[in-house]
Amino acid sequence: MILTRDNYAHAERAFLSARAEIARRTPRYKGYFEWLRPRSVEEIFQRGLFAYASVHTTWESNLSLYEKLRDFRAWLHNDDILKRLITESRAGLFNNRTKYIGRFGRLFWSNPEYFQRLPGEMWRCYRNRIMRSMDGLGPAKSAFFLELTDFHNAEVICTDTHMIQMYGFKPKDVAKPGAENFDNIELHWRNMCLDCDIKPVIARWVLWDLKQNKKDSRYWSHVLES
Repeated sequence: MILTRDNYAHAERAFLSARAEIARRTPRYKGYFEWLRPRSVEEIFQRGLFAYASVHTTWESNLSLYEKLRDFRAWLHNDDILKRLITESRAGLFNNRTKYIGRFGRLFWSNPEYFQRLPGEMWRCYRNRIMRSMDGLGPAKSAFFLELTDFHNAEVICTDTHMIQMYGFKPKDVAKPGAENFDNIELHWRNMCLDCDIKPVIARWVLWDLKQNKKDSRYWSHVLES
């Protein structure tokens, strides 16, 4: 997969076509997600669980699995219980999810401060640092974790299948875009949004919600409210 000027132009057309709606929704999204911002170490951990639950599944199964995992004290340090809950969610990848989520739980609670952004740390460096410790999450889902924990400030985005398709690629072409292409898409999206005084994460989430024909994000984000 090689990015060309046509790919960038494809994304720019999609962004500009929705720019007015993005701007219209921005104050409401900012207010809602500021209210939803995690305010405890436990909530930050739960955002990591939500990111893990989103891997290779539909948004509906993402919610189903997260709701099984949310009360993490019931399964933390007990992979048998964790696997049973993952299996009950029917989200798939039971063995790998158990392995990776179990590891994440043990690592996170051994050093929660590691998962916070360091003073002056570049966003991409922050994402890459935690990605190296979050087995089973690539650059896209590691960025999703940061979107969920620092919505307003994050300058990395979840470059998932839907984002890559926005750059003009077909579903069959997006399985392995390569690290350089991930970086180029992410940087282009960031700069395009900031040039229009729009937060990169807001723009991505509004476009995703529009694709789902939803007026806001609560059809998925409501599970993070409690």
